[in-house]
Amino acid sequence: MSAFPHSQIQLVLTLSAVVDAAVLKQPVLRLRGGLGGVDAAQVASYAISLQAINGGMVALSPKKASEVYEMEFSDADNVLAEMIGTVCLGIAMALAYTKAGKAVATAVGYGMFPTWIYALKGVLNDDGAKFGQDGPIKYLNLIVSSVVTYTLLKGGPLDKDMTMKVFAGWNALNGLGMYFATDKLMDAWGAGSAQVNKSLLKGFGSFLTTFAVMLYMLVTGKDAVQTLGVTTLVALAAQIDGNFISKDAPGSANMQMFWMVVNAAVAAFTLF
Repeated sequence: MSAFPHSQIQLVLTLSAVVDAAVLKQPVLRLRGGLGGVDAAQVASYAISLQAINGGMVALSPKKASEVYEMEFSDADNVLAEMIGTVCLGIAMALAYTKAGKAVATAVGYGMFPTWIYALKGVLNDDGAKFGQDGPIKYLNLIVSSVVTYTLLKGGPLDKDMTMKVFAGWNALNGLGMYFATDKLMDAWGAGSAQVNKSLLKGFGSFLTTFAVMLYMLVTGKDAVQTLGVTTLVALAAQIDGNFISKDAPGSANMQMFWMVVNAAVAAFTLF
């Protein structure tokens, strides 16, 4: 994997410091009832609902998503957009079920359903061919999502907490690789020849990384509101990079600004 650009290394280090500070300060801050006395739990409910609606729209109708975000999608882009939507929807579902009091493994297992359905659909429709994939690699996503979903919901020889931690690492590896070394990660997945929007791939990488952070926080005992706040910081950092540092953010400037404002507000009201 090639070396990361200096500006992106600085971004990762800065984000790490902010996340650590937010997590460490959270118990004290919660005693004040949230920023400006706003109910953090209520903000979280609205934010999770908005994320679920957006994720569902992108997953179910990439064409509509391309219109909303003012982008031109190739066939491969449509498949990638569906993938992004399922991850986004899965995050929202896992947080919603955790917030409602479900056990973390069960909540994450339910949140895996969109990814598992997408992976099954992809195999049945040979979506991997649109990325130039050939051979066993086309089935890897379905195998991984099937094992994780079954283990978290039904149990088995694998420990549920360990499964979530390993899966968090898997998503972080793929997410950071997709974000910082897009071409190399695509080659590793046998999709180096795909005609796909590189900025959309980076966006997918940021969502996978967000999913990884959510998994790790939930399995290590953080509540849904705090987890939402920190994962929103990750998404916001990627947007700041895409709009002001790397300057390769996908979609229209107006939609980027809308989500930056939303994410900044959600992070502020759930963490501070």
